[in-house]
Amino acid sequence: MAGNDNRQSAARIDGWTRILIRILVCLLVSMTVAQYALQFPAVRNWLTGVDRLEGIPYSDALFFCKFARIVV
Repeated sequence: MAGNDNRQSAARIDGWTRILIRILVCLLVSMTVAQYALQFPAVRNWLTGVDRLEGIPYSDALFFCKFARIVV
């Protein structure tokens, strides 16, 4: 009886291991594809809006520097 239980447990663990490996491979492939896709500006602008929000454009930065001197 104990040997049969061990075999069933081992089979169950092997099944879960296969499922987890498949999930891990899918996640790694998805991450690689996403990182590659983000290298293209059109895709990056479509997927994320962060590029528009990061930093101050150079032309606006000069305006803010002059404005800051007037306020201070």
